Amino acid sequence: MTEHEHLRYLETFEISSEEGKYNVSLYIFQCSDAVNCTLLHDALHKEERTHLARLTFDKRIHDFLLGRFAAKNALASIMQVSGYSEIGVRSGMFRQPVVTGVCLQALQTSITHCDRIGAALAFDEGMPAGIDIEKVNPERFTLIQDRCTEAEREWAHQAGIPAALAATLLWTSKEAIAKAIKTGFTASLDIFEVERIERQDDYWITYYRYFTQFRAVSFPVGRYVCTIATPKRAMIKPDIKRLKELFEWLPPMSFTR
Repeated sequence: MTEHEHLRYLETFEISSEEGKYNVSLYIFQCSDAVNCTLLHDALHKEERTHLARLTFDKRIHDFLLGRFAAKNALASIMQVSGYSEIGVRSGMFRQPVVTGVCLQALQTSITHCDRIGAALAFDEGMPAGIDIEKVNPERFTLIQDRCTEAEREWAHQAGIPAALAATLLWTSKEAIAKAIKTGFTASLDIFEVERIERQDDYWITYYRYFTQFRAVSFPVGRYVCTIATPKRAMIKPDIKRLKELFEWLPPMSFTR
């Protein structure tokens, strides 16, 4: 841990199905100054260093380093490498992350970042997955809610989710499934419509109208919402109690209106 990196969370999962077993890893961390953190720079693959050199704005550099470092940690937990810099993650045709470097296993990753938090999933290529994290920001409430359908807002209301939190949960659910199918938002938002939301004790399960073979789990990380979309038979539920303890420095969110 360095002066710039303060909190980290890592959890691995083994998903069993009729087709076989799949390894999945989740990594979430907080870094106050990614641009000047040597640890994050040292983890870059040579191709990533070349890409970084082309970035001119601090925010782009910060986000790139957060995402790549999170991906390296998630990937390294389920593969054998001597150093993070041996793992490469480049952008695909739809800007989806593609694992390269010395990786001999069929692994892929999904990356997200917001403010000072970076997060990533690493998973066997045979099991698609996507992750997204967003801050619950009342200032963006109207913009996000306008991109949700009336039916989606009603499902959130029935689940007892406050409006600003509901809008963020719905948005991250759409982002997560868009990443899982590797198109991002190059496709119409309409196809990512949420059909139903189920509230559990401290997290929510989201179902999709058109991607009925998927579902997502959403959970709080301080004042942020993180959503992971996976096939229905492979839902990932992290240790939410531990996440709350780790990120307790962030003001907690209310689960009631």
